[in-house]
Amino acid sequence: MAPLTPVLVSGTEFAGEYKVLALTATLQSNDDTITLVAATHGIRTIVYADAHITNGMDANLLNVMVSWTGLAIRLRGLSAAGAAATIGGDETVELIVVGY
Repeated sequence: MAPLTPVLVSGTEFAGEYKVLALTATLQSNDDTITLVAATHGIRTIVYADAHITNGMDANLLNVMVSWTGLAIRLRGLSAAGAAATIGGDETVELIVVGY
């Protein structure tokens, strides 16, 4: 599992405390982690996170599954066959994160 550093593309606030973040990251392995920092990202609790592949989607990387615990977001890449993805280093994802 590799820790990733996300790049904040944009962020916005809704009424109240809810925020939406759009982040990009380059995958380093088929099981990566992004850890948000409350002081930096303005989110203490994640209520929704999803990712889509923006570069490098092929039979070796067809899908990215997203899960989270606290402020740690786990990205798991899957191949077309459903096995662990083969990551070459140029595959990128965009994440949408909603939290407060």
